[in-house]
Amino acid sequence: MKTILAIIFILPFFIFSQEKANSSEKKTNNIPEINAMFPGGNDEMRKFTKENLIYPELAELLGNQGRVYVDFIVTKEGEIKDVEVVRGVSAELDEEAVRFVKSMPNWTPAVLNGEKIDIKCRIPVVFEFSKEK
Repeated sequence: MKTILAIIFILPFFIFSQEKANSSEKKTNNIPEINAMFPGGNDEMRKFTKENLIYPELAELLGNQGRVYVDFIVTKEGEIKDVEVVRGVSAELDEEAVRFVKSMPNWTPAVLNGEKIDIKCRIPVVFEFSKEK
């Protein structure tokens, strides 16, 4: 029987866009001083991933593996919303990546100019078979 390895890269890619910024507001720096972060940092995200990411049975049977890139908004309250696949692998892996991200606890929000902000993030959710000899 194959051993399955399903991981997520710990450092999300941040797409710096402020949902709350209005067009009349003059922006000089839209890169936050503090990025949104999974609660407890990388170690807790690894633990959460190990306990919550499921390799779909059909994807395993079909031999599907790869990276699913998922975009989402971390609100100024830390909530995850607007989860969507921007580059997928297969219907089964894409669906699991979205379910996984939606199941995450609230994140620590990003901070810009001393205020918590909504920010768009992208993470690659990696599904691959472990290499056995």
